Amino acid sequence: MPENNNLNESNETTPAQEQSKPAQGNGFVGIGCILIFIAIFAWGMYKGALNRDEAKKQLAAKNIQIIDSSVIDAIKKGDAETLKQLMLAGANPEAKGENDSSALILAATENKTEMVKAILSRTEKVNYKNADGVSALIAAAGANNTEIVKMLLEKKADVNSRDNSGTTPLMIAAERANIEILKLLMDKGADVSLKNNKGETAMTLAKADNIKEALKSPSKPTAGAQGGTVPTELVKPVDIEKLSPAEARKTLDGLKIPYNDNRFVEAASKNETEAVALFIKAGLHPNTKNIEGVNTLMTASIAGNNDMIKFLVSKNANVNARDKSERTALMMAAENSKLDTVKLLLSLGADAKAKDKKGKTALDFASNAEIKKAVSEAMAK
Repeated sequence: MPENNNLNESNETTPAQEQSKPAQGNGFVGIGCILIFIAIFAWGMYKGALNRDEAKKQLAAKNIQIIDSSVIDAIKKGDAETLKQLMLAGANPEAKGENDSSALILAATENKTEMVKAILSRTEKVNYKNADGVSALIAAAGANNTEIVKMLLEKKADVNSRDNSGTTPLMIAAERANIEILKLLMDKGADVSLKNNKGETAMTLAKADNIKEALKSPSKPTAGAQGGTVPTELVKPVDIEKLSPAEARKTLDGLKIPYNDNRFVEAASKNETEAVALFIKAGLHPNTKNIEGVNTLMTASIAGNNDMIKFLVSKNANVNARDKSERTALMMAAENSKLDTVKLLLSLGADAKAKDKKGKTALDFASNAEIKKAVSEAMAK
């Protein structure tokens, strides 16, 4: 009887078949990983939809429509919470306001760091210019906001952007003696040789000695991953904490910043951190008032300069100090629609129940519903 070779072959496993078994196992593992990835992705989409729906509900409760004008209004009012909700709900992050300024330009101009973050989370268009040729980076440099400048540069903002007068961010930083922003711009390859429409360069606009020295040591162009430049030598910012009062005073003189109460208070309003730190090191206290009876914390609160407020409080600024009308920084922030600032001041111990000479509290000065809510909750504690 002939052998059944087919039967024998079916009962035997060849080396090739043995090798195929692990491969099949790996295939199942691969499919499993893909399924897990799909599940995670689906959950992320579902969670995002939930956040979007929740944002829409919150906006509806405040009778706020998801339209361009709502985005612009939120920025003007300093209402970061509403802006974030609008972005989550799908509002246009490139909405335009007065002078054809985009939401990003307006937020940068108004020194609204959190708002800029919210807008940048929804758009990559950072180089748009308004009717005056101003970009978000130019606006941020004008506002002396180092954090916003950093965020925009990370998003590949044009470091040599020019407005209609030919002004660049570097020229603004040089003229305003902002060494931090100047260094950031030069690190990204800002062109020190560019001229504005009057023929002025960053160097001719610079008045402070440390700025002039920094401009003399520009980055050497070397090939980078994105065709950019790599800095070789930049002037280091002054280590203010190590200065003596006399050295701080001398540094202010070198920056051509007059040493007086009015200029000190003005520096806080303009978010000039280095200048404020030098004034304090030279001997002025954060509670020092200008001729109008207003101190640094008050002007910083009016402008919504939250980082400046934190710095001043760390230097023992009195969060409940009063001006000539017995008004506090909290009242001023509430009146000027600075919601984030109101919340910050309350967290730092601002007295929500304090009254001015007319018996008004921060609640009476509150300019919108969100600020009234924040102050009311603080008063109820």
